[in-house]
Amino acid sequence: MQRNSSYRLEVSVVPFLLLAATSACGGAAGEAIRPKDFTASGVTAMNSAPACSGDPRLAKPLIVDLDADARLDLEASMDKQLVVVAYDCNQLRVLPACSAGRSKYEYAGVSRKEQVVQMKSQDDLSVNLPLSAGKLGSDLTSGKAIDLALVMVGRRSTTLARVEQDDLVGNCEGATHYLQSAYLGAFSMATGSVGKVAVVADLFKVGASAKSASDRKSANSDGSLEACHTSSPRAADPPDECRTPLRVELQPIHRVAAATSSATGSADDADKTAPKKKEKEKEKSDRETKVQENPCREGYVFAEGVCTKAQDQAHLCDPKNAAECRAQCDKGSGASCMNLGAILRKQKAPPSECEAVFKKGCDHGVADSCAEWGNYVMPNDIEKKDKPDMARVKKGLEIWKRACDDGSADGCNRAGGWLDMEDTVIKRDTPLAVTYMERGCKLGDGTSCAEASAMYLDGDNGIPKDTKKAMSLLVRACDGGDATQCGSLADFLATGLFDVAKDPEGAVKAAHAACDLDVDECEASIDTVKKLAGKQADAFAIATQGCERGALKICRLQGDMYWTGRGTTKDPVKAKASWTKACKDGKGSKVACKRLAEK
Repeated sequence: MQRNSSYRLEVSVVPFLLLAATSACGGAAGEAIRPKDFTASGVTAMNSAPACSGDPRLAKPLIVDLDADARLDLEASMDKQLVVVAYDCNQLRVLPACSAGRSKYEYAGVSRKEQVVQMKSQDDLSVNLPLSAGKLGSDLTSGKAIDLALVMVGRRSTTLARVEQDDLVGNCEGATHYLQSAYLGAFSMATGSVGKVAVVADLFKVGASAKSASDRKSANSDGSLEACHTSSPRAADPPDECRTPLRVELQPIHRVAAATSSATGSADDADKTAPKKKEKEKEKSDRETKVQENPCREGYVFAEGVCTKAQDQAHLCDPKNAAECRAQCDKGSGASCMNLGAILRKQKAPPSECEAVFKKGCDHGVADSCAEWGNYVMPNDIEKKDKPDMARVKKGLEIWKRACDDGSADGCNRAGGWLDMEDTVIKRDTPLAVTYMERGCKLGDGTSCAEASAMYLDGDNGIPKDTKKAMSLLVRACDGGDATQCGSLADFLATGLFDVAKDPEGAVKAAHAACDLDVDECEASIDTVKKLAGKQADAFAIATQGCERGALKICRLQGDMYWTGRGTTKDPVKAKASWTKACKDGKGSKVACKRLAEK
């Protein structure tokens, strides 16, 4: 079976990353990141909140209570490899001797975001700033609070969509998460008064002064507000004094393999791959809006930038509770509006209602809600013969551009995709389109990486051909969890198509990844690797991989390899066992059933 030489896909959504602390479980070994004047046991003892338990889950903790050296160490680790950590809600430990794949971090600026969050109780401190709870708790006297000014100008992200325990290499004892994104900027923290609205600039003045004329007391600060004001979403790097890691997004390391395609059931050896791929492409084009999950531990809600037990103010809703989402959206929670829009879309509500809700989420600063709003504003048919409403065409494109600047990878993908379309009322501008796709890639969207890669491979419409850059982007697309892109990468590295430098080892890795992500890609991956000199054992390993995932046709191929001794020791008994599994009592591969009857 041969793969389609075209590997460009429909756009997909990447969720806007809520800036929130959350819960997960943790382990032991590693390099503890903590203030130097506290031991690990001392920090835990001073926290009123217990360490998290249960399976690890998505976490987005503040890390402003780390000392400056620890934050620099974290940045240095991100420069070297994918960062694997042990995290238990109270402590974050980098595991420098543990690695998981080749993925790297890219920086993307965003429209500057300034926010003041207030912690009003010891409980708020313990949950949101566990390392500082002991130091700052004494400042929370009657009527006092801790105010934290955050200025975010960009983030460093990897496209890596999933890591499993089997992917870890090295000393990984206690590993619970890998670092997917780090939010960069500056912060200043000081004492304040409950209910009194603080101003970002005032908090930075307190942080910069040894003595304050006000009743505030500086607690901690890093970075310059003036430097942050020079930032730009299009800048290649953040300003020198506005690049402090503020928060990190930690994705859980999974204990079990990801679920594979439904193609693992009954299958004969007719080529059903093409229709299945078409169905998949349709699913991608009809993708559901991603929802915003509550990032806080059980019993807490995310409100005004922190996890808290208080539920009277606007807070992030349960994405499955339409009534709650509507109520919180009406109160001003933009993320709840995003969730409500997702519910309405799934319920097939009138487009006008969905458009209004996503607009509301956008107005409250949720970038992905802006991208969704743009999807409803832009007319479906924009060819000249359709005579679309040009005002809505222009508005839709501007909304996507705004969403992209604000940090929505989907907004970047949409803007880039529509700018590269032929024969529409939008003037085609491929050079501009590729900048949007590359930005979406840097924001962590593997599909945008794939689109940009295709543009550099094509090398037309004003884009210089650049196979080296194209392959670098395709690697990030594969890391993003797209099996088709991993398969394309394997083909290019194996065959040298488009003048790509051949890399047999890289081709084998990409082929393994393609089969691991989707069993529909296993057959083509086996074919690719079979053609590589000295890689027959790797082809057999991929066949075993696919058969173990329940792909009947791949079990038939495994049986064929056992029978001929290609890539493994010749073993007729094992060959028949594989064919028996593939035949599935006559309900599976007809070729496998025929093999059994003949042999």
